[in-house]
Amino acid sequence: IDKNLKEPIWSLKKAIGTPALWQISIGGFLLYLIHGGTNTHLAAYFQDLSLGSSTAGVAISLVAIFTGVGSLMWGWMAEKLSVNYCYAIISGLMVITSILFTTVQTTAQAWFFSGLLGISLGGLLVIPPVAVANYFGRKSLGTIRGFSEPFYSLGQAGGVLLGGIAFDLWKSYDYSFFILAAAGTLALITTITATAPKQSL
Repeated sequence: IDKNLKEPIWSLKKAIGTPALWQISIGGFLLYLIHGGTNTHLAAYFQDLSLGSSTAGVAISLVAIFTGVGSLMWGWMAEKLSVNYCYAIISGLMVITSILFTTVQTTAQAWFFSGLLGISLGGLLVIPPVAVANYFGRKSLGTIRGFSEPFYSLGQAGGVLLGGIAFDLWKSYDYSFFILAAAGTLALITTITATAPKQSL
C-alpha cells in the first residue's frame, strides 16, 4: 500500500486473482450488451412502431443529451454511495428501461424512456473506472482498466448483433429487449456483490 496516497496498488497479476475484478468486468460486459442492443437499434425500433423518423431522431438526441447529464449525476453519486451500489442502480435502471421500451405507444413515451436510457449510459461511462480506481488504486487504473475494456467492447458488439438477430428471427425487437433485461438483472447481482478486495501487506 502506498503510504502517501493511503490507497492500494495492485498489479494486474494479483488483481486477476480477485473476484471483484471479474465481477466488475463481467458486469460491464452485460451492461454494454444492453448499450449496444438498445442504442444501435432504437431509431429503427421507433420507426417500426410507426412513430416516424423525426420522433426517432429526437429520441437518439435525447439519449446523447441525457448521457451527458447522467455523467454529471453519477459522478456526484459515486462520492455519496459505495461504487458497487452505484453499479447496481445503473443495472436496475437499464433493466427497467429495456422493459419499458417494449411498452412504447406514444412519442412522449419514446422520448421519456430514451432520456432514462441516456441517464443510465452516463453512469456506464463514469462508474466502471471509478470502481477500478477505488478497488485497486489509481496507480493501477491503466493496466487493470485495460484488462476490463475488451469485456465492454465485446458486450457492445454482442448487443448490436443480438438486436439484429432477434429482428431477423421474430420481426420484432421486443424479444431482444427482454433478453437484455435478463442480462441487466445478472449484471445487478454481479455488481452489487462486488466488494473491494483485501490486499495482503
